Amino acid sequence: MNTSEFLTLSSEIVPDRTATVFEGRRTSYAEMRTRVSGVANGLAGLGVQAGDRVAVLQVNSDEAIQVYFAAAHLGAVYVPLNYRARGAELAYMVNESSPRVFFVGAQYRELVDSIAPELASVERYFALGGEVDGWLSIQDLADTPGEETQPLGEGDDLTVILFTAGTTDKPKGVMLSHRNILSNCEG
Repeated sequence: MNTSEFLTLSSEIVPDRTATVFEGRRTSYAEMRTRVSGVANGLAGLGVQAGDRVAVLQVNSDEAIQVYFAAAHLGAVYVPLNYRARGAELAYMVNESSPRVFFVGAQYRELVDSIAPELASVERYFALGGEVDGWLSIQDLADTPGEETQPLGEGDDLTVILFTAGTTDKPKGVMLSHRNILSNCEG
């Protein structure tokens, strides 16, 4: 099973039930599925495919959840980065995970701009939580038209890379498969 199917199933069973609440925004499962489909279609249109990395630097938010489900749907790998990281540490994690696209909370623009010349793999930046001059926003992707596709990847396919705190050395990427996430939910 691909973890994006959690959203698909929930949107079919309880489409009007609230999926997320963030800063006063309530999003139903049906609305979330529509947004995730648009984000996935937009990323696919940019060439993001199975195995590609999609990094996020943002506090926990509804938009970060949407990016996760879109990446999982495409078989891409979601890389949430610690928003408390400093420039050199953040650059290290980005370069270790080699994301093609980087979703950045608007409040972290200056930090990311300061390290952007060091980030060789990043092809596109997208703003989360507000508009940022020169960057597209997640809303631009969510508005991408297209049919919903079947999810790619399942079971032992990689879906998330989480970085450790790096207290004894540099942060290390911990690789989690769809099966790892699903087994945690079965608890």
